[in-house]
Amino acid sequence: TKHVDKSNALCLSSEFKRICADKSAYLADSWPLAIFCLRLYTQQDVDIDRNLLFPDVPGFPTDDDEQSPEGRDKVYAQYRSDPEKPRNPMMFQVANWATRRRWEKFNGSDVKSEDVRQAEDGLKKFIKWQCLISAVRQHLDKPITTYRGLCRLPSAMVQDLATMRRGSLLFWPAMTSTALDRSVAQEYANQPAPEGTGNVLFVISGVSEGIALRGVSQYPREGEFLLPLFSLLEVRDVLGTENPELRCKFVGSLMTEDFRQECLLDMQHAQQVCRVDGDATALLATA
Repeated sequence: TKHVDKSNALCLSSEFKRICADKSAYLADSWPLAIFCLRLYTQQDVDIDRNLLFPDVPGFPTDDDEQSPEGRDKVYAQYRSDPEKPRNPMMFQVANWATRRRWEKFNGSDVKSEDVRQAEDGLKKFIKWQCLISAVRQHLDKPITTYRGLCRLPSAMVQDLATMRRGSLLFWPAMTSTALDRSVAQEYANQPAPEGTGNVLFVISGVSEGIALRGVSQYPREGEFLLPLFSLLEVRDVLGTENPELRCKFVGSLMTEDFRQECLLDMQHAQQVCRVDGDATALLATA
């Protein structure tokens, strides 16, 4: 598997900064490394391989019928089907799964030992990345409403969500992708659910912090808005039982300000390390 290391991270980060800086004041004021981290969050495994110039990566899907989650999967299916070729992971998927599973174990749930091992491996790889992204979140002057569609959840989980009472709290330990457009979230929630599974749509009002990813996203049409680590929601209403709609209020992220500041200092240090090592590598290459 090819990796982004200190010698090329700064070049990639600076290029993404150049491309994205004019799309919002937030991106214009962000560190290049922060923008690169955000870009990686929006990318599929195939997109990350394309960044690193894998020779057999398919082109980015451009037809309208290839822009949906199902359409992208069809375009990328053949590329993903060869188990002998090394591939980069879908970073957001691995990181978020690892965070949720480790939280479930910490919270007393019955989690398979192999899942715990894989979750700990995933956290070791990506926990700094997740914390840095959450640390650079925006605080919004005017709260917004966002939407999240989840598909193919176990029926027991769907039932638990459908029976939640007003005032119940939901804790999302991992970063959470939501959409600014309800129809985008419904694309996910309306996907066919195999027997024994179901779909859920979340409507989240009062969102006061997070990151609007449209300006940096690989898939800007999704209008993605990212909720930070440790987000807390309060259930306000539940509509339906088979594929329920949960209407929630965003309470906030439980990431403390002290921890956030430590993450920002770490980001600043990493940016400096990349600059020094990247410059040294460039000098060696031209010697």
